[in-house]
Amino acid sequence: MKAIFLSICLTLFSGAMAIGQLRHVKGIEDIGCEIYKSNDGFGGEAMYENFLSNSTIIKLGGYYEKRNIGYANYFAYGILPQLYRTILNNKRNIFIDLTGGMNFGYEYAKSEVADDKVNSFVIGERIGLSIEYYFTSSLKIEIQADQYFMQKSKFLKYGQIYSIGIACKI
Repeated sequence: MKAIFLSICLTLFSGAMAIGQLRHVKGIEDIGCEIYKSNDGFGGEAMYENFLSNSTIIKLGGYYEKRNIGYANYFAYGILPQLYRTILNNKRNIFIDLTGGMNFGYEYAKSEVADDKVNSFVIGERIGLSIEYYFTSSLKIEIQADQYFMQKSKFLKYGQIYSIGIACKI
């Protein structure tokens, strides 16, 4: 009886160790989506991630956002390449990353009170902090806080974004 119990425990332990090792490993790819809240609106992002090493991730996302700025309805969409660098982890299922990236997009605003429409190409940067929690070796939830700076925007020069997302390994 003790031998059977011991062999079951060893099998479960070795399986758990194998699962734990697949979380941040070079060559793994995943896809996911995020929703986020900004200063005066909301948005969403579809993303692809590639693990360049055990502690470096490259992420490419496409985003859409909607805001109310004064008397104008604001919409933006674009691409967001980012680099994640893991700074702290518990070697099992929690990873804390510094993030940085560029923002390339298009913004459009229409006034509610006048017939004004303004649109422009935008470029900017994002820096932030991300916390990843892995439920399994292939499913994670991510909570992120970013500060963005937009040099070419006619409306938003800087601000914060708070997001939550889910991703799965492909």
